[in-house]
Amino acid sequence: PTPGKMQKDLKSAEDDRATDKRLWEICLAFVEGQQDLGMVGGGSKRRFQQNRASSDGARGGRKQFTFNKLITPYRLTIAKMSVVYPSWGVMPASASIEDIGKAMSSQELLRYFWHADMVERDYNACAEWLTCTGNAGIHLVYDPADKRNHIEEVSPFNLMMEKGAVTQDQSAWTAVRDFHIRKDLLSAYEDEGPETLKAI
Repeated sequence: PTPGKMQKDLKSAEDDRATDKRLWEICLAFVEGQQDLGMVGGGSKRRFQQNRASSDGARGGRKQFTFNKLITPYRLTIAKMSVVYPSWGVMPASASIEDIGKAMSSQELLRYFWHADMVERDYNACAEWLTCTGNAGIHLVYDPADKRNHIEEVSPFNLMMEKGAVTQDQSAWTAVRDFHIRKDLLSAYEDEGPETLKAI
């Protein structure tokens, strides 16, 4: 699609999930210990804010205290999910010493990439997003600087799908939103056509 159409599709997708975003914000606030929330602002600028105590600091002369019962199951769920992530195994093509050696070398190489890219950290971050919001993403990115693929966790706020789609299979496209300085984008896409530069 053209940059202009893509921009319009992303705006439609963003508007379509406004309710979901507010629910995610509430869930995140609760696990941060902010239970007494109020809505401030209007229109698209509406947001949640911690309510302030009244001038007397109490109802009927008593201070209000909230015991957050979500923290314990929240931490327990994340702890369980943080140890459940994909593992790998490389089988030799035959029982020969040469093939066994190649399989062992390949497995050690995978182990190196796993630790070098801190994949476990990204999976743990996804576990936190999944526990709070029920959604998260893992994005495979090619870096031309070191000519390698890297993975990065994607928050549900930056994972975009076609308007009306509930699953990835129902969407004609999936986008990962990222924020960059406009000057850097113009420099990166300076060889593109005027329509692309205008969209930036």
